[in-house]
Amino acid sequence: MILGMVALADELPGWQPEPGRRFIDVTSALEGAAPSPTTGFTGLKLHFTSSFVDLRNPEHVARLRQVFRVANTRRFPIVVHMRTLDNDYGRRDAEIFLQELLPQAPDVPVQIAHVAGWGGYGAETDRALGVFADAITAGDRRVANVYFDLTAVAQPGQSDSLKQVIVRRFRQIGVQRLLFGLDLAESAVQVRDRWSAFTQFPLTAAELRAIATNVAPYFRR
Repeated sequence: MILGMVALADELPGWQPEPGRRFIDVTSALEGAAPSPTTGFTGLKLHFTSSFVDLRNPEHVARLRQVFRVANTRRFPIVVHMRTLDNDYGRRDAEIFLQELLPQAPDVPVQIAHVAGWGGYGAETDRALGVFADAITAGDRRVANVYFDLTAVAQPGQSDSLKQVIVRRFRQIGVQRLLFGLDLAESAVQVRDRWSAFTQFPLTAAELRAIATNVAPYFRR
């Protein structure tokens, strides 16, 4: 089971979560959430958009550094929706993530959702993803355990030129780091439709086969 929490929620006085949604302090919860048959916890998911995280706020970054550090100590893989609500989101935010957060969790997989966006593929996502792609190309050790899921990246109406841009990024990153995924539990027909949409990207048969059979490292036995 993934330990799913929203970071920094206690910094939002007066804000009410959706009914039935659980908001708890990440750091204190992690301290007592070592993997065990009792808790069943095996990982951590963070959603920066839903939790109003601002990567340009030093206090938020300081707390997130602590969260990543504790998760690394507990050997919890991290899945993170890192897109924030900042209208200027992009390269600067990814650089902060790379420089400040990833070094705190060098020993666990870090999966970045929606290839650093929140669905589709806009210029802001490409700017953010480009930071990680360049680091991978340079052999930067901070991205040694970083993976990217492809959830909702393929969207109707994407131009051929945009698809070429996306595929160039995929190849720069390396298809072995790409994980096909879905946002919600869907029917088998919907899953096939999602995959069919993804196959419209100009990838080779070998590249598509590799992505289809990639398994997130935290699921490997």
